[in-house]
Amino acid sequence: MKILTVGAALVLALTACGRTDANVDKATPEQTAEAKAASNLDHARDAARVANLMAEQPAAADSLLTANGYTRYSFEKAMYEIAADSAMAAAYAAAKKP
Repeated sequence: MKILTVGAALVLALTACGRTDANVDKATPEQTAEAKAASNLDHARDAARVANLMAEQPAAADSLLTANGYTRYSFEKAMYEIAADSAMAAAYAAAKKP
């Protein structure tokens, strides 16, 4: 009987250790929207940084794009995405050197 009790306690302890609170890992819709907006602004600033580099070194544009994780197509696509979003466009404009 004592072995059964210890065994049952051990099983309960092991299953309790493996359980997580479902609410801990879930972000609220507001937190998710804020994280997406921050990510979008970072994306726009990064694109501006790459555009600044290409303006400084136009002959190395393809190399700069590749080094920063872009292709000509993906950079052009990013420019359209930034232009379509006013907050991203503002972040890009603020980070872009004249």
